[in-house]
Amino acid sequence: METPITSRDLSDMVRHWLACPVNGYLGAGYGCEVKSLLQTPMSAGLADDLISKAREDVPLLSRTAAGALNVYAYDRDFETKVIAFEIGGQLIDIGAVA
Repeated sequence: METPITSRDLSDMVRHWLACPVNGYLGAGYGCEVKSLLQTPMSAGLADDLISKAREDVPLLSRTAAGALNVYAYDRDFETKVIAFEIGGQLIDIGAVA
């Protein structure tokens, strides 16, 4: 019997990917440069690059629908901006994972 993969499973995979530094596994470019992303101006337009890298590193994400993966930035308060990765309706605060 096969166990279906849920959106929670996919969000856990994305959390792992975000927490893993690039080249964290020997011989693999798997991982995300979260700290450099957080220090990059929002106008740089890195959201599409982040989604592409996630789809490349986590093969199951490449099978999701076009609008299932999103990156958002919003103000938590007057001095804090949050960058969040959304997968299947679940938001992952990128800064909290780093």
